[in-house]
Amino acid sequence: MGACSGLGVCKGLQTFEGNKPCPAVRTLAQVLLDNVPLLTETYVEVNGRPLPRLQWKKDGTLNRHDAGLALDLILFADRASEQQLANELIEAFLECRPEMQWYSLIYMNFQYDRNGNRSPYTESNLHMTHIHIDWLNYSLYEQTGKTSIPWPPEAYRTGFADIVKERLAQTYSSW
Repeated sequence: MGACSGLGVCKGLQTFEGNKPCPAVRTLAQVLLDNVPLLTETYVEVNGRPLPRLQWKKDGTLNRHDAGLALDLILFADRASEQQLANELIEAFLECRPEMQWYSLIYMNFQYDRNGNRSPYTESNLHMTHIHIDWLNYSLYEQTGKTSIPWPPEAYRTGFADIVKERLAQTYSSW
């Protein structure tokens, strides 16, 4: 497993800062790295820097990424093959939702809640470059007065690895 750079991005599952993603994020990231070859690669950011396609760190502030509860899968919507893969991965995550128990999934102009309900996503960043999946329980965050982001019980789930792996094998073979 590779280490993360000081820029808040992670190709592997450890950071120099010593904090780690929750078990659910670690499990999903490892399954993706083991089963979706494109996600082991890097892409070139607008500033010319190569960055990993799987990212869980953000900027060190109080947010779901740096709390270890979110994972981004960089797949560009303006590249037909990447958008097709992203759509297939979203379908896989929706099908495996009961086992994974994630809280939200965002790509392009849509978001899915923990029940799989789809709605428009209207934030300024429409996630046209990546899938966002997280295990943030917003009510737990509010209970802290928005001063910390606790991990909900679902963030400790790891038993979904085999079913996601099986579903990804179907997805990737068709892609």
